[in-house]
This record gives sequence, C-alpha cells and structure tokens, in this order.
Amino acid sequence: MSENTTASPNSSLSKPELVALICFVLSGFAALVYEISWIRKASVIVGGTTYAVSTVLAVFFGGLAIGSHLFGKRTKNLATPIKLYGKIEIAVGLLCIVSVFLLPLVDSIYTTIYDSIRGSLLASLAVRAVLVSLCLLPPTILMGATLPLFCRQFVRHQNGVLNSVSWLYALNTLGATIGAAICGFLLLPSIGINTSIFLAGGINLLIGATVLSLQLPSPITADDEEAPAANEEDSETGTQKSKALGWVFALAGFTALGNEVVWTRFLTLLIDNNVYTYTLTLTVILFGIVLGSLFASSIKPDFKRNTFQFGALMILSGLITFAIIMAPAEIVWINFMESFGTGRLSQQLILIGMIMLIPSIMAGMAFPLGIRLANANASGIGADVGRLSALNTCGGIIGSILVGFLILPRLGLENAVALTSVCSVVAGFLAWMKLEDGRLLENRVGWILLVALAFVGIRMSSNSMFIQRTRIPFDMLSQGRTIPTLDGTNLALIEGVNSFITVVENNDLYELHIDKQWQGNSKRTQQFMAGHIPSLVHGNPKSVCVVGLGTGQTAQRFLMHDIDELHLIEIEAELEPLLIRFFNGDWLAESSPAREKTNIELIVEDGRNYLTHTEEKYDVISIEVGQVFRPGVTSFYTHEFYQGARQRLNEGGVISQFVPLEFLAAAEFQSVVATFIETFPNAQLWYNTSELLLLGVNGDDTETFSRDEISKTFDVQANPLFMDDLKYRHWGGAKHQLANPDVFLSCFLASGPQLKTMVQATGGSTTQLLYDDHPRLEYRTNESLDFHRPVLNIIRDHLTPIPTIIPDLGPALTGACHVLRQHNLSHIEAKAYSDASKVKFTYGQYDEAVAYLKHALILNPNYAEANYDLAIMLQRILGIKNNAGEVKDQATVAKYLDDARKFMFTTTQIDNDHWKAHSTLATIAYEERNILAVVQHLKQCVRVTMPAPIGEDILNANPDDIESLIFLATINAMSPEPQLQDPEYALRLVEAGLQATDVSVIQKAQLVSNQAAATAMLGDFEAAKRLVGSAVNMIDQFTSELAILHNISPSEARRGYEDFLTDLTLRLARYNEGKLHLNSDIAFPKQAPVNNNPLDLNNLQVPVLPGGQNL
Repeated sequence: MSENTTASPNSSLSKPELVALICFVLSGFAALVYEISWIRKASVIVGGTTYAVSTVLAVFFGGLAIGSHLFGKRTKNLATPIKLYGKIEIAVGLLCIVSVFLLPLVDSIYTTIYDSIRGSLLASLAVRAVLVSLCLLPPTILMGATLPLFCRQFVRHQNGVLNSVSWLYALNTLGATIGAAICGFLLLPSIGINTSIFLAGGINLLIGATVLSLQLPSPITADDEEAPAANEEDSETGTQKSKALGWVFALAGFTALGNEVVWTRFLTLLIDNNVYTYTLTLTVILFGIVLGSLFASSIKPDFKRNTFQFGALMILSGLITFAIIMAPAEIVWINFMESFGTGRLSQQLILIGMIMLIPSIMAGMAFPLGIRLANANASGIGADVGRLSALNTCGGIIGSILVGFLILPRLGLENAVALTSVCSVVAGFLAWMKLEDGRLLENRVGWILLVALAFVGIRMSSNSMFIQRTRIPFDMLSQGRTIPTLDGTNLALIEGVNSFITVVENNDLYELHIDKQWQGNSKRTQQFMAGHIPSLVHGNPKSVCVVGLGTGQTAQRFLMHDIDELHLIEIEAELEPLLIRFFNGDWLAESSPAREKTNIELIVEDGRNYLTHTEEKYDVISIEVGQVFRPGVTSFYTHEFYQGARQRLNEGGVISQFVPLEFLAAAEFQSVVATFIETFPNAQLWYNTSELLLLGVNGDDTETFSRDEISKTFDVQANPLFMDDLKYRHWGGAKHQLANPDVFLSCFLASGPQLKTMVQATGGSTTQLLYDDHPRLEYRTNESLDFHRPVLNIIRDHLTPIPTIIPDLGPALTGACHVLRQHNLSHIEAKAYSDASKVKFTYGQYDEAVAYLKHALILNPNYAEANYDLAIMLQRILGIKNNAGEVKDQATVAKYLDDARKFMFTTTQIDNDHWKAHSTLATIAYEERNILAVVQHLKQCVRVTMPAPIGEDILNANPDDIESLIFLATINAMSPEPQLQDPEYALRLVEAGLQATDVSVIQKAQLVSNQAAATAMLGDFEAAKRLVGSAVNMIDQFTSELAILHNISPSEARRGYEDFLTDLTLRLARYNEGKLHLNSDIAFPKQAPVNNNPLDLNNLQVPVLPGGQNL
C-alpha cells in the first residue's frame, strides 16, 4: 500500500491484505457467537435475573475494555501488529473452547457457597462476577485487542484515519451483525450452545493460522510520518483534545448502552418478549452501526467540520431517541400494534428498526469521527483507538448498570430515556466546548435554542389540546383498561428491575400482567389444583417449595394441607404487595394467621438457579412457570434441571410441573414428557384443562390413594375449607365439581408405563430429550396445534386405568371415572374451538365465530361457559348488524334476542353458580316485568359472589357483584308488593355491600339510600332521613371533586346523577310526612312471564363448520 492508502474498497488491496480483512470480519462473527452463547450458558449457572445477566455482560465488555486499552498502548512500537493479532486469535479460540469445560467447574464452586451468600445481593453479585471472570475475562481481554491492532496495521496516513477506521469498524461490526443473526436464528436451535462455541473457537484458530501465514507490509512508524505543518490545528490541540474526547467517549458509551437497556425495556411494552427478541435487537443495533461507519467513510477529513459533525451527531441522536420513545402512544405505537401487528418476526423486525436503527446509525458515524478528532498521527492510531474504545466501553458498562439497576426501577422509563438523551446532548456540547475556539454560548447559541425547543416541542406534541400526554409505560400497559391504585395514590404499576408488573381491571376481575403477559386473575382458576393434587399424591407434605408465585393461587392451596414450611421462589421482588391488595393474598401479610402457623419465606431469586444450588430439601416442589416462549422458562423443562430438582426432594417427595398444551405441538409434548420421565420414571399425568400437570415421585410407590384415604380427605366435616375450595368445576355444573371424588379421580390420565409408550407413539421411534445445551423448546416450530387433537389422540391411546393409583376402587366408580376422563379430554378441544371463535369474532368473521362455538358445544354439551359466550356473541352480532343497517325486520331482532336469552338460561341450567348469566337474566327478566324471576336470579348472584353470612363465596373465589346486591336490596326495601318486601334482609345486604372491597362512591350512596328505605319500612323515619342526607352528601362531594379534577362546572359534573338526586329528594319529602317511598317499577307484572324452555341446539339457525367435520 502506498503512503496514502486507506482500508477502503477504493484502495488497491493486495491479496494478503484482503484475506486479513476477511479474517477481521470473521473475528467479529465469532465474538458475537461467544456473547450470545455465554449469556445463555452462564444464565443457567448464575441465574436469569437482570442482575445475573448484567454481571455476565459487564465481565464480557469489561474484558474488551481492558484488552483494548492494554494492547492499544503497545501498538505504536510494534513492527508486526498483524502477527500479534494472529497469535491472539489462536489464544482466543483455545480459551473459549476451554471455557465450555470451565463453566461446570465454576458451577460446582458456586454451589458450595450459594446458601451462605444467598441473602446478600452485593455478596452474590460479587461472587458471580468473580466466578464468571475466571472463565470469560482472559478470552475477552484478548478479544479487545483486535480493533487497535488492525487499525495500527492498516491506517497508513494521518489524513486517512477517518476513512480507514470507518471501514475497519464497519467490517468488524458487519461480522458481528452476521454472527448475532446466525447464532440466534440458526446455530443455537440446530447445533446447540456448546457446539456453537466450539465452531466459533475453530474460526478463531483458523483466523490465527491464516493471519500468521500472511506477509503484509510493515505499518507506518513515527519516523516515516511527515512532520505536520506548524499551523496545523490537529497538532496544536494534541494531548488536550485527546483527553477531552476521552470524557466524551465515556459519556457516549454511557448513553449508548443506557439506551440499549431503555430500548429493550420499551420493546417489552410492544411485543411479546421471546427467544428471538434479543437477537433481533442486537442485529438491528449492529447493522445500524455498520451503516453509520460506512456513511462516515465518505466524510472528508477536516478537523473543524468533523468537530461540528461529531457534536451534531451526539445531540441529534439524543433528541431523536427521546422523540421516538415519547411519540404519542395512541397514534404511533398502539396504532402500529393494532393495525400492523407484532406477532410475526418480520413485524417485530420493522418495529425494532423504527426504534433503534437511526440512533444506531448515528452511533456508528460518531465513533470513527471521534477517533479522527483525537488522533494526531497514524503511528499512534492503535493507542488512540484502544484508549477511546476502553473508555467508551467502561462508560457503557456504567450506563447499563446504573440505568438498569437504579434509574429504571426508581425513576421509571420516561425519566430514564430523558436522562440518557440529555447525556447524549451534553456529550455533543462538551465536544464542541473542548475542541472549538471561542465560547460555546457564542458559537452554538442556535443549537442551544434548538435543543431547548426540541425537548419542549416533543413534550408538547404528546401533551397538547389535540393529543393526550404520553405516559410511558402507562399507555401501553393499560391500552384503554383501568389500572387501579395500590394504596389510593400510587398506581398498581411497578417498573421493576426485571420487568413491568401491572394489575389491570377486566370487567369485574383484576388481572396480573408481567411485561404484558397474563399471569392470572383474582378469580379462582385451574391453577389452584397445582397445589392440591401434589399434596394429595404425597399424602402428608410438610415442606413445600413453589417456584413462580404468579397470583398466589397455587401457593395458598398448600396452606390447606397442614404444612410447616413454604418457600416461595420469585424473581420479581415487587410482586408481594400487589398480591396482598388485589389477589386475596392476605396470607402473605406479616401478621397473617397463616404465617403464625407456617414458616412462609419469600426468596427473591431465579427459580432454576435456586433449586440447582441450594442444599434445602422439600416434600413437594411445584414449578409454576409454563409460558415456554418466554426466555429462560424452557430451562425448567430440561434433563439437567430435573436431575438437580430430584436432589432437592426428600424420599417420597413430589415434583409438579405444568404442561401447557397452548404452546406445544405433539412432538414437543412428547419431548417434555420423555425428558421428565427420564429422571422421574414414577410419574403421573393429570388433567387440569389445557395446562396438564406432570407429577414425579422420588420413590417407587405407585399406589397413590386408597378408598379409605379418599373418603377421609373428601369429608366436608373433617376438611371444610378444602372441600369448599373444591367446589370448582373445570366445566359443567355442580355434579362436575372437583369435590366429588369421581370427578377428582377422573383427572388422572396416565402413569409411568403408559407415559413411556406415549412418548414413543409416533412410529415407535425414541423422542428427543431436552437439554440445557440444546434449547429446542424455545425455538419450537409454531406449527398448527390443530385444536390439540394430535396430543389428545396420543393421550387417549395411552390412558392408565384408574385402579393403578387406587386399587380398591369399585367397578361402578371406575367406569364413571373413565367416562369423565373422555369428557375432560374433549373439553380441551372444545375450549380451543371456543378460544378460536373469539378470534374469529374479533376479525369480523361472525358466522364462523358462531359455528366454532356451536362445535364446541357439540364436543361438550355441558360446557356452560360456551353457552354463555354464545349468548353474549349473538347479542353483540345483533348490535353490530343493527348499527350497520343489515337488520331489516323485527322478527330477526326477536330471533337473535330469543336465542341469546335461551342460551343464557341453558348456562344456568348447567351451572347454577354462573353468576354472570344470572345477572344478565335478571336484567332481561326486569325488562319483561318478571319481577319474581329478577329476584330469583339476583339471589343466585349474591349467593355465588358474596361471602358469608349472606353468600357462600367463603374463599372469595369470585368478585363481589355489588350491582346485583344493590338491585336486590332495592327490591326488598322499595317494592310495593308485600311478598317482595324484606327490610331486615335488605339491611343485611347493605351491610355486606359496605364491607366489600372496591365499592365506588356512587355505589355506597346507593347502598346507604337502600339502608334508608329499609329503615323507613321498619318505622324509623328519623334515621331514614339522616341516611338520605348522608347519601346526598356523598354525591355532592363526589361531583365537586369530579368538577375540580376535570376542570368543569359543578352542574356539568352532576349530569348523570340528577335522577338519583331527584329520587332522594322525593324520599326525604315522603319521610318527613312519615310515609314510605316505594318504587312502582318493581311491582308484579299483569301478564304471565315469558317461557324459559332450554334451547335445542340442533334447531339453532347458525352455519356449520367450514369444511364440515374435517376442519
């Protein structure tokens, strides 16, 4: 190469130089394979928490920084930097291959000290950092030398620094981009983690051997360089500008990795975090850096102009990042999710590009520009690149740790992005201040005003008279739904270290979401059986470990089985107060009776990490994680995990785990079961809707129950709380309650021998097991689940006879259980059709939606919820068609309403505890003036939803139906019909309503007004008048606060409540006269009530399934 040659395509490169540059690209490829593989491998050892993963990344980048600085200093006097590079590549390859064997040794060391450091976050982080450093620091230090050495070899003239560094940086990052994409999408799912590291190590060895065989021109030395002119600005600023740029580079690194943390967290608000999310994110960022570096290579070297460009890039990067995150959520992000979608990888890639690509391009342009500004001569380029890269990386480590561990959890995402954006702007102004002559205020007053106006403009654009203020992350997490307050002031929305934790209201229920993923609700669901079944299979558990707290349903059920110790392993430290407030979690409170009886300990830790390294042993281990598409979850389904978990079980201990059919095709289901029974051959599979339960027994006893034990356990007198809890049905009505022994036993599906043949059901071949090294389950194919039919057919063909677990079961009960098992399996398919119908309805495919629900009822005629859903769907379809002008005659309206009413009635015929159906029927009966039917349905609502003494919801399994209670109290206290008047019962209803949680001010006023009416009916008009006055004061205070809150007049705030206030005024006048105020609208009708005969499904005029039975 001639003196002015630079490493760009426009230069004339010799063949050895071209080969060397290809090797440089490959080294970037190998580096990203290591990064992704090491994170996956080390997370199994030190845990998957943000703290643990950040520790691994800090060690990785710390090693790069150390190596970049140490080797950069040595490059100036190196005669053959390319030869040193070759030797380093060989060393890197060998050390990385060795790391595969060192990490298990680190794991064993970590196990010996784990319990002693578990309670201290700082000690735990320090030990993890030291142990991970033993494996990763040596190779990463050597990897940090590559860019300084290549810059020293190929930059041959000071005027070519910008062009050469840009191309070298682009080439190395291009290799990294390809490495990230290929490793994340191809290598890990196809060849596994260890083999990927071996492959990358082989590439490094090949690079080293190739480079050592090359003969390249000697790099330029200080003696070879031309002495610069005395008036050159580059020489005059020299050391001073280099030191100043060191601070700028550190601040830029802080901003860059801080933004990466912010972007990653912001993405969880928009897309479901899965195994590909990190790969896509990393690929987009690296690709942006490549483009930016290539753009920078076209910039002409001019110190003054380059200084302006560098500062402008840093400033604009900060402003653009802030503008992207703070874009009006409803217009930009929520609209994108609803209209374009985020389910496919292509959609996610576009979304990630929208957020990250432009700032990444600017970062890629800024790095070589900054190197150019700091460098005074070509011979010193390696040292400058090494020092500035090290400072940039150190700033990045500090930024990622501070933003991830402190700023995000304490200040929130919105303030975090504001801080990183300000840091980027400050870095730009700092560069101008230190590198330009004159005062910053004089030189860049326009830019200062631009920045100020930009920040204000971005804020105003999302908080104007046209657009509601953008609230991050509230807008994305709520999406039109209500997020309640935790303590009257703070929202039930926690920006934690690991994720966003949110409680949202969905009709009458509270739902728990972690990173927008549904975790459970305040209603009793099938999850609670994961506490009862393992306890009953064990017989007498005393120590229990629950991994994954969720809404606490499973953990709470273990307390019903007289245990002594309950360890709750939960990665989210902030979850506990939400459970206490919204999810019947009083048992978690410090002063709860449960804690007095049982040692309950919440351990904030990654569950896999805890069970792998602790020395504690348990009678029952319950794994409450099942969303296998989420990163880290599949580590609970591997052979290594089961081997470690078995060591944590006492003799005869039981491990329980969900098998979520919603995410598993037939082959994946077989792999999960096969891996489980490899460690637990004495295993059982239980029905629990589509979330099947796998139980493994650490022992050989296969006879789980005896007839006498079942009789004692299912005794209402002996176990009233347990039996009341089992008044739950997966489908059907009272006769299908799990409190019935035959229904409970019918949930058993298969055990050891049948499970072994089940996993070989396809062609007799052995099913592949799941291992940590080969995370196949995370990379599942997402093939059509076909309404779970393939899995259900496998299970049906391998059912184990019920007498296997209870030998003395009689033939009649055995036969009944077998029939119920078939119904249970059919219900899984029926539920899949029901769920599909709702999707069809969402997309406006109404005929198919109705047809799917009809088919669900054919599969399971006793499916109460499907009857209810079909009734609601028919009502909604009628409303939609009516608004569209498609309903031409009243007969069509009558047909839809009649069918809907009959389906609703059928719901209550199947399940008399379906309070929503009763509530709807009460409304319909009131419109038909059938007051007796209204009372009948309202009493059922109160019975099902309210706790004793007026209801039977002892465990608060259903939300309190306050509206039905108020309606019933109104009838009892204000009906003109003596047969309906019951003031004493009305007062009991009012008392129960006032004691209920989450009663609105208006509802309290209605309750108090009913209390007044009942009191007046009992003859105490003075007390009734005081109560009416109290109700009026409640409404006045509420509307006054409403007026202030929305900045409206008091009269506007009172709109909607005038009729209620008028009624209270009339009551007060009547009570002053000593007379009752009765409601004529709740008198007996003069005509006979409408017939409520159940509907014959076959006569319903709805379409059949598209394609008939072969769909």
